[in-house]
Amino acid sequence: MPQALIINVTLKDQPQPTWRRLAVATDTTYAQLHEIIQIAFGWTNSHLWAFTPASKDRQYVGQLDPDWQNATVKQLPAAEAAIADDLNQGDGGYEYDFGASWQHEIKLEETRWESWLLPTCLDGAGAGALETGGQAFDRGATVMALNDWGNTQKPTFVLQPDSPLLTTMAAGWQALQETGALDDLLTDYTAGAITAILETLGAAMRQETAAPMAQWQAKQIDTALRAVHDQTQAHPQGEHQYAFFVEVVATFLLCAADRNVLPLNVSQVTKLVTGIKAAYPDELGVLEMGFDTPDDVPVIANEDDLRALIKGWTADFLASREKQLLPVGVPAKTVYDLTKMFAEVMYERMAQTPEVWTIEGVWEVIGGYFVSNVILTDKEFQYLGPVLSAFCKYLYRAQLIDEDLSGEVADAGVQAALLSRDEANFGPAKKIGLAMGEAGVDPQDKAAVRTFIDRYNQGDTGYEPQADYLDWPHTAKWQHGVATRIHKAAVKNAQAVAKQLQDQDHALIDTVCAMVDRMYADHAQSAQKWEPETTAETAQQVLKSLPSAQRDAGLTWLTTYLTVLQANSSMSKKKMQALQAALQEGRAHLGVSGRKLTKKQAKRLLKKRRK
Repeated sequence: MPQALIINVTLKDQPQPTWRRLAVATDTTYAQLHEIIQIAFGWTNSHLWAFTPASKDRQYVGQLDPDWQNATVKQLPAAEAAIADDLNQGDGGYEYDFGASWQHEIKLEETRWESWLLPTCLDGAGAGALETGGQAFDRGATVMALNDWGNTQKPTFVLQPDSPLLTTMAAGWQALQETGALDDLLTDYTAGAITAILETLGAAMRQETAAPMAQWQAKQIDTALRAVHDQTQAHPQGEHQYAFFVEVVATFLLCAADRNVLPLNVSQVTKLVTGIKAAYPDELGVLEMGFDTPDDVPVIANEDDLRALIKGWTADFLASREKQLLPVGVPAKTVYDLTKMFAEVMYERMAQTPEVWTIEGVWEVIGGYFVSNVILTDKEFQYLGPVLSAFCKYLYRAQLIDEDLSGEVADAGVQAALLSRDEANFGPAKKIGLAMGEAGVDPQDKAAVRTFIDRYNQGDTGYEPQADYLDWPHTAKWQHGVATRIHKAAVKNAQAVAKQLQDQDHALIDTVCAMVDRMYADHAQSAQKWEPETTAETAQQVLKSLPSAQRDAGLTWLTTYLTVLQANSSMSKKKMQALQAALQEGRAHLGVSGRKLTKKQAKRLLKKRRK
C-alpha cells in the first residue's frame, strides 16, 4: 500500500481544458516524471525539456548544457532529484520542446495511500499527442501504458536500519528472495509498493508480538491482517489497497513457511489466508491468488475424482466410531446424504478440500446454502448440526481439519435449523421446488416443469429474506465471486486474442468482457456452459452496441475468443464449433462477416504466454 503524490498536470494555453491527474510514487525523480508526463499526454519524447520548481532558482534537465550561463538559475540533473520536496513548497512547471514551448503547470493535490500500481492516471481531459495532430484522451490506454513503463523500472528497495525486513522479518525477507517469488511480485508491483506492504505487516505484527517470525502464531497473524483491513477502510479506494496487501503478504508468508521460517506449514498458512479471503469477499473476491490450493493439498481433477473422494470420506465416516455419537433414530440414508452434500458444496462453492476448510466457509455453506437452496424436512434440519459435527470430528481424527471446526459446524447447524423455519430465507429455486412438490409436478417431466415455472413466475415470487439472514455470507456473494473470476479470465483471454490478431483496439477487450459478463448475468453460465441459442441472442445485443463499422471486427473478436478457450482445453471442439456457428448465423442481422483464429494459431499464442 504505497503512499502516492496525487498531482494535477495542466497543459496551458489550450482552447479546451487539457490536464491529467496522476498518482506517482513519493520518491519519483524529475527524470521519471518527465517520462510519465510524456506517456500521459502522448508526447513523442523527441525534444528538449526542463522542470522549474516554485522557487524558480533552479532548473532540472535530462542533460546539462555545458554553455549554461544564467547566474541566478542553477541547472541540475533531473535524475538525481526527487519531486516531493519541491511540490510541497508550491506549484512547479514543465516545459517540453523549447521551440514550440509546451508549458505545463504541476500542482500537488494531496499525499495519500493509493491502491493502484504506481504510476497511474486517475483522470484527465483534453487531447494528447498534439505533436502528431492530437488524439482524444483515453484513460484506460493511459493506465496500461503507465503500467508497462512502471514495470520496466529497476527495483530499488530502500530499507531503514530499523525496518522489520532487516530485524524481526529478516528471515522471511530472505526466503522471499531465495524462492524467486520476489521477482514474480516485481512484475506487478514496484519495489516501493512491496516494501511499504511488508513493512505495514511488520507494524501490525508488532502490535501483537515483539517476537521474530520464527515465533509468530496463526491467531496473531490473523488478528494483524484484520487490523490492517480496518485501517485501510479509512483511505480512498481502501478495498483495492487491501487486496494488493493480502496478495503480497500471502506470497511472503508462503515463502516463509516453505523455508521453515514460520512455525506454520504451507497448509496452515493457506488456511489462514483463505480464512481472511472468506472474511472479506467484497475486497478480496477480485484476486486470483495462487495460494488457493497448496502443493500438499490434493487437487481434484474432475467430477468423477471428486465423487470418488467424497464417497470414500462418507463411507469411512459411516463405519467410524464418531457415527455412533449421533442421536438414536437418524436414518443412515439421511446421514449419507447430508455428509455427501456438505463435502460436495464445500468444494463446489469454496474450491476447498478439508485440509483448507475455514470457519467462515463452513458457516457460508451450512447457514447459507442449506437454508436457501436445500429442501429438507424440519426433522432433517434438526439432524443437520449433529450429523455434520460428528462428520467433522471424524475428519479431525483423520487429520484433515482442525479440532475447533466440529464445534462451529454444530453451532451453524442449530442456526440453520432456526432460519429454515422462515420461508422468507428460501432462495427462488427452493421456493419453486417446494411449490412443485405441493402441486404434484414430476421433476423428470421437463415439459410439465417448464409449464409450471412459467406459471409460477407470473405470480408474486419476490425474494426478500429476513433482516438477520442478510448478515450471513450466502449465495449472493458466491455469485459475485464467480462473476469476478469469470470476468478476469475473460480479460486474459481477450488480451490473448488482441495479441494474436495484432489488434490493439481497446474495444476488443470491452466487447469480449461484455459478452462474457452478460451471459453470466443473464444465464448464470460460464463460457464452457453456453448454449448456441442464448449465445447468438446475447452476441447480437453486444455487437449492436458497437458502431456499425466496428461490428465485423466485433464478431471476429468473439469467434476468436471461443477458439482460444477450445485451444486451452477448457471447451470441446464440438461445443466451440456449435457456438461459432450460432454467432455466424446471426451475422445477417448485423451486416458482418466474421473471421476466427485457428486452433493452431491459438495454441501457438498460449504457448508463448506460458513462456
